[in-house]
Amino acid sequence: MDETKIGREKKDDPAVVARQGFDALMKGDDHVVAGSFKNNVLAAVAQVMPDQMKAGQEAKNAKPDRLQEGNAEVRTGRSAPLQVAGCVVGLKGYGGPV
Repeated sequence: MDETKIGREKKDDPAVVARQGFDALMKGDDHVVAGSFKNNVLAAVAQVMPDQMKAGQEAKNAKPDRLQEGNAEVRTGRSAPLQVAGCVVGLKGYGGPV
């Protein structure tokens, strides 16, 4: 997850989110959008955004960096060799020399 946009984003403080959730529970609220102002804005926008658009945005944000547009693997459709501990390991379907 660290190699995705979502994984790299700054996260809300878990203690603050837990406190907001607990406070809402104690007040009898059945719903709360906890976290930062940004999180509240995103939740509000999600209420009016079409599901297909939300799904596309989430897919883009959760896609590993190595699979983002402009990456050689995406352009060629082939896997590049994998380097492990200084050794190059060929992957099935890779058409280049190993």
